[in-house]
Amino acid sequence: MDLNHDGHVTKAELLIYYDAHDLNNDAKVTSTEYYHHVDLVYTDPQVHSYLRRVFPGLDIDNNGVLNNADYDDMFAICDFNRNGMITVDEYQIYFRIIAT
Repeated sequence: MDLNHDGHVTKAELLIYYDAHDLNNDAKVTSTEYYHHVDLVYTDPQVHSYLRRVFPGLDIDNNGVLNNADYDDMFAICDFNRNGMITVDEYQIYFRIIAT
């Protein structure tokens, strides 16, 4: 997700990461598209299991798809120090919260 490996994730990097999940390029990631991506990319059983559990927490507006509104909200929630970037630690904290 940290595409330039600077230790921070910008909103643009977040969007690029989730765009890779959007198989039909409709600017929305359905749960089917998300799970398909997780199944293809993540082979470690623990990571795979964990990522399959978090879709409902990523779908902040609970409409069944990940879209720009979810990404905006996710970014705002993850950016705990409000500096306009997400650190890996901030993102991991968010994921721990939504995975429970």
